[in-house]
Amino acid sequence: MLFRVQFFISEKVFDEIRNQENISAREMGYFELKNVLKPVRIFAIDNKGLVVPSRDELKGKTKLPTNRLAVLPFVNMSADPENEYFSDGITEELLNAFTKVDGLQITSRTSALP
Repeated sequence: MLFRVQFFISEKVFDEIRNQENISAREMGYFELKNVLKPVRIFAIDNKGLVVPSRDELKGKTKLPTNRLAVLPFVNMSADPENEYFSDGITEELLNAFTKVDGLQITSRTSALP
């Protein structure tokens, strides 16, 4: 008997494993999940021996967000390296403010970084 093994993870989990050389993942898109207010970005683990279905094969409510935003980190352009926390603080404050806007999907900080 053959089994089709599939592993799906959320964007938060993907952010934690994205730099692991022995784990690869493929984005599947946004899905509406039970008891979760906003659609969740889902990834499939794409390692050898695992089957990754196409998005069309997946059952469930798929959702493409219409309003997506990424806040890129600000750069400290002053000569004083101790001012670095100002640029980090501005980035974090913008992210926190935008997450409170209904209907707006915010790309996580680590997903926006190269």
